[in-house]
Amino acid sequence: MALKNKKLVSVIILGDIAPYEQINEQVNNVLNQTYKSLDIIISIAQNRNDITKFRERWNSTPNLRIIETGQALEIIKASLAQVHGDYVFYKSVGPVIWMPCHIEHHVDLFQYDQKAKWSFSFIEYKNLNEQQQPTNILSWRIEQSPGPQNIIIDELCHVSEFNPDWDKFLKSFDNGKTVQFFPGACLEIWKPARVAVPQEITVQMWVDPRPVLPEFGKPQSDQNVNEEVIEGTDGQLEVKIEFPTLVGSSQWDNHNKLILNRIQEVPQEKINKIALKRTIGMGDVILVEPVIKSLRKKYPNAEITLFTSKSRSCADIVQYFVAKPDITIGLDGESWAIKDFLYEQKGYDIRIDFDLAYESRKNINYIDTYFRVAGFKDEVQEINGALQVINSISESEKVPSLIYKEPRLIQEKYVSVELGGSGWPGKEWDVQKWDLIIEKIKSLGYSIAVLGNFKIPASYDYLNKQNDFNIMLNYLKYCDVYIGADNGCLHVANGFSKYCFVVAGAALPSFTTKGSNVYQCVNNLQCLHCKGRQYFNQLDQGITFVSKCENTDQYACMKKLQTNYVLEEFNKFYANIQSHKLS
Repeated sequence: MALKNKKLVSVIILGDIAPYEQINEQVNNVLNQTYKSLDIIISIAQNRNDITKFRERWNSTPNLRIIETGQALEIIKASLAQVHGDYVFYKSVGPVIWMPCHIEHHVDLFQYDQKAKWSFSFIEYKNLNEQQQPTNILSWRIEQSPGPQNIIIDELCHVSEFNPDWDKFLKSFDNGKTVQFFPGACLEIWKPARVAVPQEITVQMWVDPRPVLPEFGKPQSDQNVNEEVIEGTDGQLEVKIEFPTLVGSSQWDNHNKLILNRIQEVPQEKINKIALKRTIGMGDVILVEPVIKSLRKKYPNAEITLFTSKSRSCADIVQYFVAKPDITIGLDGESWAIKDFLYEQKGYDIRIDFDLAYESRKNINYIDTYFRVAGFKDEVQEINGALQVINSISESEKVPSLIYKEPRLIQEKYVSVELGGSGWPGKEWDVQKWDLIIEKIKSLGYSIAVLGNFKIPASYDYLNKQNDFNIMLNYLKYCDVYIGADNGCLHVANGFSKYCFVVAGAALPSFTTKGSNVYQCVNNLQCLHCKGRQYFNQLDQGITFVSKCENTDQYACMKKLQTNYVLEEFNKFYANIQSHKLS
């Protein structure tokens, strides 16, 4: 039972060189904790080019300050020297779904055990199918705990007067050539000091052929409708109906069916306000555009609001939709992706959440999953004595469309390049292997415009070194061809009806996009598009929606692609462009 300790806790967010959006997400995690007596320090590396953005974003937040530090242990030590709290809580930056009671639980342990000096929790492995084996018996695991190098610390905190002696956490290898920092060393180094072991938030990794799905995206309400009698514009009483959210996750398809059946009973002209949500990323948000176009036809009187993330240019790209929402509202952070946020937004007749729509469905085109969640269904009709499927939305109507009118920055003909796949090895071909393809393109008389700063040689013609969003749009709007990975830039290029040559593996453009302008270069592995067979994965650091590689030769989809083969595929692609017969 929580003891509601009100002592001050200093939370050090170890940002270092982590991306701006990820650090902001962790700050929001801290601010959303149930424990509110906090002194927050954001520790980031010196000389970052986004320091001004951090200060503009967080300087006005009470009890929060930003510290610029060197790397290695200086990140921890410099921050520790400035704490004000009774307890110090360390938070690294990573893709962890962080529950809101973590800090409160740790602090309550210290109140319960006044002599305790530090507390921790770690990620523990246990095989559910072999519970009687010695390695799965709790007493054995306590006595035979893994070494510090194999322990993955999930939470770590201590009383402020405690001396952590962080230098002892460094281990040298290769005759001192390699030095690594092991948080798990606390179990040895701090052993003389009394420890308070959490009883609620130690993470266990269960191995089970029938894993229980987390309830991501669960609708906040299962009631059919919220009905209210109001006075209409003609003075007559009428029933105002607000429907619960149509959620993206396929776990709740039965819920969606009930809501859609009730929506069909309402005259379309009575639907006045519609709320949509797709939080991340930029390419996924672009896929909402054709759905907005179809919703406008179906509900001509409706005002449409789109909720999306302020990060990763998600909110920025919406202004370039051909079918724009009437209102765009940016959300801080990315944790909204797994929550029924729309239910709390009152005044909307229909709420549609596209988050988790394609993630939770196997081998279905991403845009098709959006239309499915929104209630657009194909119909089976009898025509001339035979049953035929009548598409409610044509394939051409499902292709996103963007509009951009700024003057072009590059006057000669050029090809736009973006090789990055958000750090996902299954989407990124070796940069050096692209050289032969780039040489081929330049031999055809094209300049090369690089859309981001992804490990591209400075010798290329035009570089977007600062990842400027407007430069990226301009380069894509006026290029002749896009080449690279399946990423947000691909979706922008497709929205501008550009020819696209994509080296793909873990995610295939034939599933992630619509339209005939995209040519996917792949090998012949059966495990291609593993993303389309996996909903989420449990990693040491928490939950991720990036798929695990299914091949024994990890990321063979990229490693096995030979340069000569990719060049042959590019030649076919270019020949098709020239003959206007792109397949």
